[in-house]
Amino acid sequence: MEDDDDEIEMNPSGNWSAMNSVFKYDGGNTLASRAMHGHVSKVMAGASVATSAVGQAHHLTMFGVAGAAALGAGTAGIGLAVAGGAMSVIGIGTSAVSLFKTAAHIDALEDLKARGSMKHHCNCKTRDFGNQMSDDHDAIFNTVLPYIIAKKKAKRNKKGVGTMGLSLGTSAHRLGKAIYKSVKGTKGKNRSFYAEVLARHAVTHECDLVAGIVSELYTGQDYLAIRSMRSDQAAVLIAAKMKSV
Repeated sequence: MEDDDDEIEMNPSGNWSAMNSVFKYDGGNTLASRAMHGHVSKVMAGASVATSAVGQAHHLTMFGVAGAAALGAGTAGIGLAVAGGAMSVIGIGTSAVSLFKTAAHIDALEDLKARGSMKHHCNCKTRDFGNQMSDDHDAIFNTVLPYIIAKKKAKRNKKGVGTMGLSLGTSAHRLGKAIYKSVKGTKGKNRSFYAEVLARHAVTHECDLVAGIVSELYTGQDYLAIRSMRSDQAAVLIAAKMKSV
């Protein structure tokens, strides 16, 4: 499956935007630190293009490809070159760490897929929307899980490029793709819909499959917190972790 957001056919339907959870959670706000981390990540993402640009300019000067004019001459140019090199090293390091983590997530998600749909225990804990949710489990296994795996593989590929110091290219590609999808009106549609299906299943079912998926997107402890939320709240958190970035 390609890193795309074109519509994929699924069976689940119905209005579940504010389905209440049947679960309680008393383990504290385990998502608080992740929320803060998310805000920091957004700031860092905004700076990454500039950081990569400086790093790439540094590499250009190393090979003598018209970089001297961009970096300037004398002490200022040398200082910028050194800073660019340092930031490139940091970018490569963070890409390598993310690459390792993403590869581990992919392995775990593919293990869930390899077990087969019927090998995952699933028990509905509510009678609300029972008929509408009857197809959720198979749809999650056959469509949502492969979609998430494909997104994680796309992320792995991008981070692999980042480990070679070429993150500027992937950042530019990501920006261009986001603009294209926004104009086309497809940006995040599949991700939001699939997250809603996962969320309503999580808040109403004891399901090994969904527990495994959400625990890989976050942690096992966070899954317990997420499944105690309203489905619309849970869906926002789940969708945020289904991106290929």
